[in-house]
Amino acid sequence: MVLSRVIVVSLLACSSSPHAPDALAAPSPPKPVCEPAPAGTAPLVLPALAADRKLRLEVDAPNGVKPERWKGKMIVDGTPTSAQWPELAPAAYPLPDGRSVLYDSYNANVGYLWDPTTRKLTELGKVGLVSVAGRGWLIATYDGSGTRTLHDIDPDRKRPGLRRVWQANGTLADSQVAGVVDGVVVAIARDYPSSKPAPEITLVCLQGPNAVTMHRIALASNLAIASDDAFRDHRLLLRGLAAPQRFTSLPQDSNKSFMVGVSILDLDTKRVRSIGTATGGWTRDTNVPHPYLAVRWGDGSAATTGSTSYEMDTNVVDPKTEKIQ
Repeated sequence: MVLSRVIVVSLLACSSSPHAPDALAAPSPPKPVCEPAPAGTAPLVLPALAADRKLRLEVDAPNGVKPERWKGKMIVDGTPTSAQWPELAPAAYPLPDGRSVLYDSYNANVGYLWDPTTRKLTELGKVGLVSVAGRGWLIATYDGSGTRTLHDIDPDRKRPGLRRVWQANGTLADSQVAGVVDGVVVAIARDYPSSKPAPEITLVCLQGPNAVTMHRIALASNLAIASDDAFRDHRLLLRGLAAPQRFTSLPQDSNKSFMVGVSILDLDTKRVRSIGTATGGWTRDTNVPHPYLAVRWGDGSAATTGSTSYEMDTNVVDPKTEKIQ
């Protein structure tokens, strides 16, 4: 049975009560945003964020002759497989039990599951990876009709494959940002009914496979989640949507920057407070430059998912002082 609850958050300010506790009393700890997993809920099994560079991935080249483009087969750790070689080696992300998730982002966004014990490579189909800072990768699939499903890996090695964690339909199908709150993996979903996002987000607590709690939180349409590393304790980094001036492809434009406001959503009070501005720039590895800006927490506790040629346009926020560096 799917365990799912929806909590609608009221943002009306509460006036002080004559029965309020004494001001000198020690403040009580904040209530958890994400409750612990129900008893008996299986933990998530996620591949690590950092790729395993020790796993040998190569193209099968009989007699030393490399096959024509797109016609080669993949060899994993010395074992020939029926999987197509994607021209560039897939990334290999290790699992806690010794298996690895292979991801071909170059050819067809196809995922594979490699078991070194059975020497078997299982195709997972067309998938996408959603990073959970400090925890691992969620694996996303689409069914072509507007349904998006987040998965982990089935721990049963006798049935290698994906295990459904949460299925999102309709307005919740666009859940691209994930993180950890109260020790629970979370995802953010937001509807885009027009050119602007809806004035609310849905925080989905993924306590385990098919066990979720959803919180709807009001958020102005001109604010967006700052990056894929936006959660710290009960704080969520936000950035503005102010569009920079159009890139004209002139040489001097490649060095132009733009400023965007940065805020924090307090998940306890559901209030937003501004903390300053961040600097953005332009992509340098795309045919047409696009504006790029990311804001991350700067405590170094979360594993990075890889750098880009425009990593200089990533801003970091000190979790203690909340100052933008």
